[in-house]
Formats: sequence, C-alpha cells, structure tokens
Amino acid sequence: MAEAHPGTFENLNHDDLIAEAARHLGAFIAAVKSSFGFEQARISTEDWLEEFILSDILPSTVLHWQQITIAASTRLATRLIQKGTS
Repeated sequence: MAEAHPGTFENLNHDDLIAEAARHLGAFIAAVKSSFGFEQARISTEDWLEEFILSDILPSTVLHWQQITIAASTRLATRLIQKGTS
C-alpha cells in the first residue's frame, strides 16, 4: 500500500481503499464480538457501514477511519445503555 506520508492514504487505488476499510471494520467488529457477542457485532457492522456511507468524504487519513469507528462505537454504547435501562 503506497502512502503519501505517514497517516494519509491520498494515493490509494480502489483496491487499497477497500482493503483499508476492511482492516478498520474487521478490527472494530472483532473487538465488539469479543466483548459483547455475535449479535452486537452484527448490528455494529451495519452501524459502521452506515457511518462510512454518511461520511461526506472518502477517508484519506487514519483520523477519518477512526471518526467512522468512533461514531459506530457511540451507537453501540447508546444501544447497550438503553438495553440496560429497559
């Protein structure tokens, strides 16, 4: 994967962008599944993909990918809090 400079992905081709998305999504889902089980991992996958679609730019830095993951994590936390209080 060719990086323009550390932390940026400006020169990624389509295949590299997909691989980078899969890497970030995979790490997030593995952590959710390990901590909260398969069902929360499945729902969180949908959350992450929705946040990716809602982002107004194609992620070009690690920070952009982290923002997508943070937004999906917020959805997970909200869901778990609501589940715990119902």
